[in-house]
Amino acid sequence: MIKFYTVLPDNDHLGGARQATKVSIALQEIGEPFETIDLDRRKVVRPLDSKYRKINPNGRVPAIDDDGFILWEAAAILAYLVESREKARWLFPGDVQQRAITRKWLIWESSTLTPDLITICALATTQEKDALASPDLEAMVLAAGGASYLCIGSDRDNTAWNQATKMWAWDLHVMEKGLGDQEYFGGTFSIADIALGVVVPIGFLCGQSVKTFPRLTRWIRRLAERPSFQNTPSFVDHIRIAEEQDLI
Repeated sequence: MIKFYTVLPDNDHLGGARQATKVSIALQEIGEPFETIDLDRRKVVRPLDSKYRKINPNGRVPAIDDDGFILWEAAAILAYLVESREKARWLFPGDVQQRAITRKWLIWESSTLTPDLITICALATTQEKDALASPDLEAMVLAAGGASYLCIGSDRDNTAWNQATKMWAWDLHVMEKGLGDQEYFGGTFSIADIALGVVVPIGFLCGQSVKTFPRLTRWIRRLAERPSFQNTPSFVDHIRIAEEQDLI
């Protein structure tokens, strides 16, 4: 049975590990039995001398142990699951071009979308306090590697924030165009939708709306109907915030 290392929302000051939910959603989608190992972010995950660093030297989650095979990085784990489990192949379309498109979105999420989100989250800490859903957002940014953004001087905060929100809006525009008339980014539901579907709603925490992107809005609503996403507390919480603040 796969051991899945994560940080769950209960008793965690940041409400759980968002990136790790990509793996739990995928495991649920394919019906793969797994053991969840809930770690303490401060005492177990982050310390340099933690035993967990032998599993993931970066001191982050997720990580998995598949009968002695250790793997970390969410995208790598998603790819491993669809390649190692016959029952997971449907999450990675069979046509070579469809697979390339799915892989493209998976890579784009980690190379472009998430870094832009980190910028948004970091700069949101310099805006009005009511814009933030979590008082520990600064800690989240630090954990995600966005420390440099927290050093921006107050005289540049507004300009930097405006630039960051424009970049985020452009990312959503790219997704809107890329989705086209399809229900999902790979044509059918895939690991690309899992990766993107976990990240986009985090923007709601910083007041970022998707209402001007109707295809993207329908896609998020579609994900919210899947049991695997409904079983993901952070995703459900982000959707709740979006509805309360009229962002979706």
